[in-house]
Amino acid sequence: SPDDAPVNARVVRYEGHEGDIVAIAQMGTTIITAGADGAILCFSSISGRITSVLEQPRADLVNAGQIEASLNEVVSSLLFIPRRNLLLVGHSSGRMAVYLPK
Repeated sequence: SPDDAPVNARVVRYEGHEGDIVAIAQMGTTIITAGADGAILCFSSISGRITSVLEQPRADLVNAGQIEASLNEVVSSLLFIPRRNLLLVGHSSGRMAVYLPK
C-alpha cells in the first residue's frame, strides 16, 4: 500500500544523547537539543557537528539506567527568543533556567 512506501529523506547521523531527546529549539544556524540524559547540546545546522555543550550529561542519569525514572529532573522544553537572545529551559520538575548564549 502507499502507506508502506519509504519516505524520501536524507538521514544524517549526529553524535548526540544517551537515550531520548526530549526538546529541540533553533537559534539561528544552531540547533539546541536537550536529552533525557540531562545534557543540553548545540549543533551546527550547517555541518551537523556539536559546537558546544551547555550542560554535560549527568552520570547519575546515564549510569544508573534510570533515565525514564528521572525525567522529572530534566529538560522538558526549550524556547529561544531571538530579540532578547535568551534561551528558556523548562524542566519537568517545574524549574526554569535562562541561558544567555554567547
